[in-house]
Amino acid sequence: MFEAFRRSREAKRLSQDIELQESKLRLQELQQVQQLSEHLIIPPNFYIDEDPALKSHRFAQSSIFRWDNKTGLPTVDQRRSDVRQLIHINAHAKNILSQLTNYTVGAGFGVKFKDEATQSEWDAIAKVISWKRRSREIVRRVIRDGECFIRKFGQHVRMVEPGLVKTPADLVSQPGHADGIVFEPDDVETIHGYYLDKGLNHEPEFVEASEILHLKDPLSDFDDMRGYSILYDAVGDMQAYSAFIEYRMIMNKVRAAYAVIEREKTSTPSQINARRDQIRDGTHTRNDKTRSHGFVGAGIHRIIGPNTEIEFPPHSVDGSGSEPDGRAQRLLIACSQSLPEFLVSSDSSNSNYSSTTVAESPGIRTLSSWQQWFADEFERFIEWLMNRDVEPLFTWPPLVVRDELKETQSNKIKVDAKVKSIETWQEESGLDPELEASRMETQPEPVAPKMPTFGGDRFGSNNGEPNPSPMGDEES
Repeated sequence: MFEAFRRSREAKRLSQDIELQESKLRLQELQQVQQLSEHLIIPPNFYIDEDPALKSHRFAQSSIFRWDNKTGLPTVDQRRSDVRQLIHINAHAKNILSQLTNYTVGAGFGVKFKDEATQSEWDAIAKVISWKRRSREIVRRVIRDGECFIRKFGQHVRMVEPGLVKTPADLVSQPGHADGIVFEPDDVETIHGYYLDKGLNHEPEFVEASEILHLKDPLSDFDDMRGYSILYDAVGDMQAYSAFIEYRMIMNKVRAAYAVIEREKTSTPSQINARRDQIRDGTHTRNDKTRSHGFVGAGIHRIIGPNTEIEFPPHSVDGSGSEPDGRAQRLLIACSQSLPEFLVSSDSSNSNYSSTTVAESPGIRTLSSWQQWFADEFERFIEWLMNRDVEPLFTWPPLVVRDELKETQSNKIKVDAKVKSIETWQEESGLDPELEASRMETQPEPVAPKMPTFGGDRFGSNNGEPNPSPMGDEES
């Protein structure tokens, strides 16, 4: 009797141990969820700058943010380094750079001239400088770095790394010197030249302004010495969204985690202790052979004794409510670039087709302004190479998906009603009215195809004679 009583107490104690382990597992799960929620709500590296000039602004500190100790703002080199690093590690930053480049100088981009001699001269220059690839690199550098330095060596050109444009230490405090650029002290728009850092044990090289072309981003002012990367405004937002995705993956792992509790009903305490020790060290012994204890996996068939119960304790981790927060962060990134959401994520499932492909949409207007800005800058670049004024005609990748048949019918009605001229119609279509008119003068008149006849008039007579048969005379 005493033995049965002792076994009953031992089984009760083991049952309490199992319940205690269950409670610890659930507590650990709740702590993980709480820690995850705190990371989603409160960034661990959030601080407020105490500088009075920046007291009303908050900055999210990160591993790639580095601030100037004097101004509290990042330097030109720091901004460029941060954006370049972000593009290498962040898929959305890389996608924005690729999309803006493709919509500016992608398929459909070209340069033409009215004068055949000028066109031939440009074709030769374009071949020497590898214009197709060079134009994409210019756009990519302006978007990524905020600026692009191009140096001319005779008929060849080379890109100058922006980090090499630096003012020598002994000239930093001199008037007319800033960020590697030498300018007129009373007129910052009059540039005299640039200083290039040649590295250790080398004197800085001064290059005349006529040998270097400096292209800045569209948002920079004339008195800004250096350009500003438009992607830098979204660095913090892109990092926050990447962290959000990372936390969502952690949450999914927590939701997919499981615990297996086995309840032994009639086993002796020594058997239960042996079983617990086997699970603890990750091995079990069967037929005098020690094997690793496997975890429960998909499709596993496990054989247990009739006196063993297996329980999977449920959890209540639910992340379905965080989906709108993720989209809100994507929209914030798109807003910082004045782009539609689908150009950030390459996913148009949340976009209205008609609102993102018409000329009035903000995204189309932004891309159109980028094309117009690069038209002016590319004209500067071409004139700089050819050493004279020219009037290039640019063709750009289409931005708006149009129904050409309906648009042609609408324009024809307007021309017939004398509310629009043919010249305006041609200009809206990207055609040059004068060039088209000159080509039409030399174009031969279209000849209408002749219908085959077999002789005779339309009534079948041939001046009173019977018409010959087209298949020849039939033999009787």
